[in-house]
Amino acid sequence: MPLIIEEVGERVHPEGPLEPVGDQGYHSNDTLTALADAEVRTYISEPDRGQRKWKEKPEARQAVYGNPAAD
Repeated sequence: MPLIIEEVGERVHPEGPLEPVGDQGYHSNDTLTALADAEVRTYISEPDRGQRKWKEKPEARQAVYGNPAAD
C-alpha cells in the first residue's frame, strides 16, 4: 500500500487541487462556496434545476456563477 500512496503523491499538486473538473453530481451550493473560499477555480457542470432562488444566498450565488462551467 505505501507504494501506491507514494505514486499518487507524485501526481498530486502539493498545494491541493487548483482547477478541479466535476460532473453535475458534485454541483452544490456548499461545495462551490467552500471551493470559492479556498480560492479554487472549478469547472463543474450545473444540473438543469430551473430558475434558482438566491434571495438569502449571495455567497452561494457568486460561487455558482463564478464557476465557468455554469455559463
